[in-house]
Amino acid sequence: MKQPLPVLKFSKLELGNKLYTSELKNELFTILHPDNTVVCQVRTSRASIIDEELEAEDFERTRQVNRTCIDLIPHKRFTFAKLWLLYAQFEIRQKDVSTARKALGTASGKCPKTKIFRGFIDLEIQLREFQRCRTLYEKFLLYDQENCSDWMKYAELETLLGDVYRARGIYELAVQQPRLDMPEILWKGYIDFEIVQEETDRAR
Repeated sequence: MKQPLPVLKFSKLELGNKLYTSELKNELFTILHPDNTVVCQVRTSRASIIDEELEAEDFERTRQVNRTCIDLIPHKRFTFAKLWLLYAQFEIRQKDVSTARKALGTASGKCPKTKIFRGFIDLEIQLREFQRCRTLYEKFLLYDQENCSDWMKYAELETLLGDVYRARGIYELAVQQPRLDMPEILWKGYIDFEIVQEETDRAR
């Protein structure tokens, strides 16, 4: 017989209050958020989820706790990239790549955040699924076009894969963006790239 889920009422919380789910270790929980003006920051302790996996070796319960966390956060108002990434990492450890991808795909579509995209791209790099990396970078940089660091990482990936023309195209597209967070670093990366390719005329 399933135990009823403990219920946490957040109606008395104020802006900036935090709840650490490590206090709920080994318990499933439901989050109620009746007041849309109240922003409740829920920080998950890695141990509160991982302990079920490593100590109890109860993988299905670990999966249930992860999904409960994710399903009950009002993602249209706010979300937590760490929750999604913890869940995806758990599924990877269970050798369920498809479910991990599905989770991160849902996250990047429903509530895109830089940390989610980076985690998803890192996963595909580890799996050596470089075409998937390209697709993710394209979606990521549509979401955050000002992000010079990840424009450069995308170009560097293509360089490592030996596709110099694609890497150059990425740099050229990046420097044309109307707003960039660190344009001087992007331009230096572009110039250094051309120097390495021995294209001194382009570097000038």
